[in-house]
Amino acid sequence: ESSDILEFASVDIPERATNAKAAANLNSFPDTVNSFSFSNATVSIAARGGRNLDDVEKTICVEAINEPNAAKHKYPKDGMEISNIAFSSCFRPRRQRRKSTMWSRMNDLARPDLWLWLGDNAYSDSSDMNDVRDAYDRARDDKFYKAHGPIALDIPVSGTWDDHDYWKDDRGGDYKCKIHSQNEFLHHFNVPKTDPRHPVHGENQQKGIYSSHMFSVPDQQVNGIHVINLDLRYHKSPTTSAKGPCKREHSDLLGEKQWSWLENELDKTSELKIITSGIQVLPPTNQYMGVNESICAYDGPGNSFDGNVTLLGENSASVAGKLKRQETWSEIPQARARLLRLVQKYVNLGRMKKVFFLSGNMHWGEILAKKMPEDPKVGKSQTFYEVTASGIGVNRKYHWPQTNRVRLRTSDTLGDHIFDKECKFPFFYNGKEYDDCTTESFDGIQDSSHPWCSHVTKLDDSPLSKGFCMDKKDELIQRKNQAVSSTIDSAEYHQTTGAASVFGAVKVDWKKRVVTMSIFQESKDNFVTSLASSASVNIDSEDDALPNFSDANAIISPPLFYGFNKFRIRHTFDMKIEKSNSTWGIMFDIKNKASEDIEIEGIDLNINNFNENTFVVYTKSGTHVNRESYEGWQYIGTYSLLARGLGGTSLLTLNSPILLNSGGIQAFYVNQKNNKSILFNKVKLKQEDEILQIMSAAVLVEGNEVPFSGTLLKDVSPSGTIRYNVLRNGPTLSRTALEPMLSPTAQEPSNSNTITKRPFTYEEEVHGHNKRIREHFQELAYSPIKMPLTAEPTLSPTAPEPMLSPTAQESSNSNTSTISPFMYEEEVHGHNKRIRDNYRNKERNQNI
Repeated sequence: ESSDILEFASVDIPERATNAKAAANLNSFPDTVNSFSFSNATVSIAARGGRNLDDVEKTICVEAINEPNAAKHKYPKDGMEISNIAFSSCFRPRRQRRKSTMWSRMNDLARPDLWLWLGDNAYSDSSDMNDVRDAYDRARDDKFYKAHGPIALDIPVSGTWDDHDYWKDDRGGDYKCKIHSQNEFLHHFNVPKTDPRHPVHGENQQKGIYSSHMFSVPDQQVNGIHVINLDLRYHKSPTTSAKGPCKREHSDLLGEKQWSWLENELDKTSELKIITSGIQVLPPTNQYMGVNESICAYDGPGNSFDGNVTLLGENSASVAGKLKRQETWSEIPQARARLLRLVQKYVNLGRMKKVFFLSGNMHWGEILAKKMPEDPKVGKSQTFYEVTASGIGVNRKYHWPQTNRVRLRTSDTLGDHIFDKECKFPFFYNGKEYDDCTTESFDGIQDSSHPWCSHVTKLDDSPLSKGFCMDKKDELIQRKNQAVSSTIDSAEYHQTTGAASVFGAVKVDWKKRVVTMSIFQESKDNFVTSLASSASVNIDSEDDALPNFSDANAIISPPLFYGFNKFRIRHTFDMKIEKSNSTWGIMFDIKNKASEDIEIEGIDLNINNFNENTFVVYTKSGTHVNRESYEGWQYIGTYSLLARGLGGTSLLTLNSPILLNSGGIQAFYVNQKNNKSILFNKVKLKQEDEILQIMSAAVLVEGNEVPFSGTLLKDVSPSGTIRYNVLRNGPTLSRTALEPMLSPTAQEPSNSNTITKRPFTYEEEVHGHNKRIREHFQELAYSPIKMPLTAEPTLSPTAPEPMLSPTAQESSNSNTSTISPFMYEEEVHGHNKRIRDNYRNKERNQNI
């Protein structure tokens, strides 16, 4: 189809080709491929030349002529009374062992009213529809499935597909035979002719296998479970360049017609929505070591890719698999944000009370949860849940860390603030048994404000396998509402890996108003099928099943300020050294010698490698000297950076600038997670310019990648660049300039030409219901690099102090201002409950 001339290197013709003479006549190959006459064949032509030097594959779609077997699924009807749903994906019938018990135990364990297939329902990987039909036939004809599966039990069956029953690994909308594949899918699921997806509709046939079913609450004339099956293949954009031309910010998964259909379905009222997806929905877009730059949807720093990650309340501490890629919605965050925000909108409109995503693909079982941030466009914060059940006769056995998995208790790795670890209970340390997070001292550190736990059963054998626990109230499903099996062979309780087979279930107790999500596993050792893990949530309220959700814990928007009357003037300070050594981490103090306030924007350290590097950054007011333990430091963020050659500078821009008042001192600690390559000089050097001075000769943490551990080496000098802005007083902005930020109640009387300096109301300042205030603040306050001359917010005289957590306040012996900068995570995501409670109490006392 190209205008370029191609030189054909080879032509591979299957034995099924009816025109066999053409195979021997390659010397007189015709000018165009269309002059060949093949039937029932797939022709692969390897070509070179033209603009495309890669192999060119031209597929001829082959219609199925094989007669299907007689086994048929029962297709569900709207209005059926449904309470229990079982599901799985990635079905390899021939890999099941003869002692397998999964299908024979499925009905006893799940008692399903409906079975859902979530993709890779058969493995054909072919554009020959005879192969596709044969694969589906083998699935329905499997001896275990026939004897104990949905066909034998007369259980209705529905679902969606994924790549291997659609076409090939990770493929999408570029497939030329997708309508043929759709027709085979419809045949397998016994879809009636009245369905718009059926080929009898000719040109009006729906393009894509997406569908929905509305079921009733038993014994009631009420819409109960609304199942929505998404099609993530028919219109999918390539996720990597190896799968097709990248569409960058225009990358999508559903296509506009399916998006419109989905919104129409979400607008229908029901108690619960269950949304099926061939790939996982809730794992975050991986922010680890810059891996996203190889993804097709990535459109550069700060654009739609990054913006949609931030829009979902995720940041540099959000990880999913780290360096192990899996195909999930997170690879196209533009589509993921659109989906989750659309669902959040209709939950807040009252169309449903809870939403559960069901997914496959991963070859393991998993239970996930994600809390969506409050947003003026889609409403208050909501929590969504996901159950992944994947692998019947196929499995993976490795730990895939990610931050949105449900856990009994969640922890980081000793202060790195990446909460992707499971606490192991019970664990043993120094001869004592622990069944929950503890504040007892370890390694000589006593910090009652930071409960910690072990990631392994015997901590004495692996002393670095520990971390600080997430606040119990931030766990999206409380431990008392979870059940886990001691037989699970996984690093985390709710990720079931290495099983012979896995299936999931969602059970609704309409009387108790509770939904239970479960994963069941068949052991590879003895083929016993049993519960691996489960988690329960309340349909209506958040008092018992979800005690951590209340108005008091709602996510707050960024604090809002008035009186913008300062300008930024950008500076850089180079810390140059000649002889250098490498280390895991470095501490140093910065003193502001100027008469004006400054803000620290970036810490660009020199790195001694060409690799991706992961840094965790902490700060504290005052000097770090004699305060090198974890206590008192405030986490800023986790960053993935690429050094610019040996000794090159890594550009580390802080999530939010750090304010440093005139004469003040601010301590910084940069810890490297994956390499020992931060450069420094073992000699104490005087490093200063007319504004900044590096104080206390810097203290080096040497010997281990874990924060606040290892051997201290004093009297050294850091190497790199400090980027900062000097804040100069400027004219007070006019009312016209500030008007877009103010709601009518916050504006001053019409006869005045200045801004009335009063705090905003509680609703304006905390919940951010005024969209203009929120967006304007984010544009000004969180984009210092792009707008060096933009006005800087002046803090309200009453707002900062009650909002600070103890770790964010300045120590009593410091000579800096008591107004410490707020970190992005605290301001936007509200992870620190004390900030929210103190702020709320203060505002209520003032009757604002």
